[in-house]
Amino acid sequence: MENFDNFDRSLEHHFNNMGEKLIPKQSQSLAYYVDISKSLQSLITFGVKLHKIEKTHPETLDMLTKLRVKEDLRPKLVFLHNELGIKPDQFADIITKCPQYLNPENEIYKTEEIVEYFTSKKFTKEQITDIVLRLPTILCYDVIKIDATLGFLQNFQVSTKQLRFQADQVREMVMRSPSLLTQSPSALHVNGQFLERSFGLRFDEIKRMITTYPRILLLNTEDLELKYMFMIRELDFNNDEVIKFSLIFNASLRLMEHRHGFLKSLGRAQYKTDQVGYLSPIEMFWCNEMEFMTKLGFHNRQPLDNYIKTL
Repeated sequence: MENFDNFDRSLEHHFNNMGEKLIPKQSQSLAYYVDISKSLQSLITFGVKLHKIEKTHPETLDMLTKLRVKEDLRPKLVFLHNELGIKPDQFADIITKCPQYLNPENEIYKTEEIVEYFTSKKFTKEQITDIVLRLPTILCYDVIKIDATLGFLQNFQVSTKQLRFQADQVREMVMRSPSLLTQSPSALHVNGQFLERSFGLRFDEIKRMITTYPRILLLNTEDLELKYMFMIRELDFNNDEVIKFSLIFNASLRLMEHRHGFLKSLGRAQYKTDQVGYLSPIEMFWCNEMEFMTKLGFHNRQPLDNYIKTL
């Protein structure tokens, strides 16, 4: 392991300044733990949101309270820094979302195996770090399950035909949507079948859809169907356009309905690229309300609010 003197000095600085930190006391139990636990106090100095952990992972509080700072906490943070280049100011988000990473039973060699596995699959160090920052729970995931999911994606099958993604395509899909890694092959398969049966996409169209917008394999199928029907019936999309503008599946159906109706009221609901007055569906439906209004030439959202009141 590389020299970590700078980190140790940083850690010592955190400890020396503990008294200056405001400890968030979200509950009596949490306040009690913080008062008696050096490990919890040290996590707070790094910005870990203990009150969020108390709500999302209450079962880990006892473990976090009993951590030994130098024996249990330090080595895990050293690993993140030395092996993945993660900075101390990035620790908080990782630990808040995945406190199980600090569990002494989750030994470092298991995390090393995950990093080595991704490296063997030709993910770069920067890509692995990006995955960890966006999906911290991957640090506690089983390599065998990750391998099963990547293998399933590469040999993705609908009906009786394999889509046969290339390895670089699978890596790109994972980088676009790291949460794919924690899904079971059966769950991914259900959404793939849905694209074929409910959307009526051909094999080549399904492949393009998944490559363009891999997150579609994670979304609720009922919600997908409602949005798809809206795109076909109201926005007058064909399947090529559904695939091209698939990012708008991220938007809520209500938002799309309101904005499309507002654009119609202005006579500006034009989403065909070869038509005068074309508006990009992604720019219209995948942005916040002020960005939406600004793109239409308005200085505030009042016209949209006035339209919504008429519904």
